[in-house]
Amino acid sequence: SLIHHKETVLNRLISECENDPIYEYINIKLQKEVSSSEFPIIVAEFKIDVGEIKHSDSAIVNIPCYNTGNSALIILEAIPSCNCIQVEYPKVIKPNDIGNIKIKYQANKNDPLGEFMRSITLITNTKHSNETFTITGQLIK
Repeated sequence: SLIHHKETVLNRLISECENDPIYEYINIKLQKEVSSSEFPIIVAEFKIDVGEIKHSDSAIVNIPCYNTGNSALIILEAIPSCNCIQVEYPKVIKPNDIGNIKIKYQANKNDPLGEFMRSITLITNTKHSNETFTITGQLIK
């Protein structure tokens, strides 16, 4: 079948190019094409409330990320909605394994007081290609 042929080509490319910098890019692109199953991300929460934060403070949240799929979960990039968010994440999470995503929200002194909402989008090799987390809280004096 066509899927079997693409899997064979992918495996050959992987073995030939494993040490090449472009390997990860090729591998991810082809895995998206040949995959017949999702590589779901299951986390405790997609919406995280960090509570009250002062302008001079920050909030750090650690989110366990479970790969319940049959193939490696690859996180290509984490895109925050603003520069007030920093994200640390594993590049690869093996099947049936757990990785930790660390999100740091640093309040800016120019941010208005009151409720806030920010987001982080992970670009992955899942069926839907991305997963979005939302951080909410209350900025106080």
